[in-house]
Amino acid sequence: MSDVIIYNVENMEDMNECLDLRLLVFCKEQGFSEEIEKDEYDKPFPRPDVVHCIAKKDGRILGTCRLIKGDGYCKLGRIVTSKDARGHGIGSKLCAYGENVAKSLWDVTKMKISSQHQVRGFYEKCGYKYDEKGYYDDEGWPHCMLEKYI
Repeated sequence: MSDVIIYNVENMEDMNECLDLRLLVFCKEQGFSEEIEKDEYDKPFPRPDVVHCIAKKDGRILGTCRLIKGDGYCKLGRIVTSKDARGHGIGSKLCAYGENVAKSLWDVTKMKISSQHQVRGFYEKCGYKYDEKGYYDDEGWPHCMLEKYI
């Protein structure tokens, strides 16, 4: 999918679009609770330790992700693409963009992802390694931890 732009969210309009897409996919499509989906890393906005990223084409949101600065690492999460944008490389572009942002903003060398186990293979294709000790359940869905050195 060409002509996709990815950038850091800097206004409430883009932030609300990101939250709406996350609620649509994680809550409506997959059944996670809204109370858990929105958390302390979404508000207040903006925060110096959190960056939200958005992928758009022709003014329409295709995907989003969130970066949280940790102690020597960055947690990449809430990676989601709209249903019609799936399979077009948006997720991998968001991962790569997030890694670059984390490295340039916070000078981290390690990324961590908490992922639904069913999409673990996607993150492994992006260079992330599965941590067998990091397997857990989240609202009835199997999840796992992955990490990557950048």
